[in-house]
Amino acid sequence: MIERAGFMQRGRFIDRDEFKKKGFLGSGGIAKFKNRLWAGTKVNVKGLNDEAIEKRANAARAQAREFLGKKKR
Repeated sequence: MIERAGFMQRGRFIDRDEFKKKGFLGSGGIAKFKNRLWAGTKVNVKGLNDEAIEKRANAARAQAREFLGKKKR
């Protein structure tokens, strides 16, 4: 999942500079990071824009909620 989310480079987790460059630090960074992880549960998100990743993340969350029998908050 971490590879599909695009967090691996040359067999290692991306370094701090790349993490920052991708926008995962600062305001909104955690949500962006979580969206990539959620979307990565289903598809490879490398090369997708933020909107496409968010759409896939929302679908993955909805499917997990449905599987677990929970309603949307």
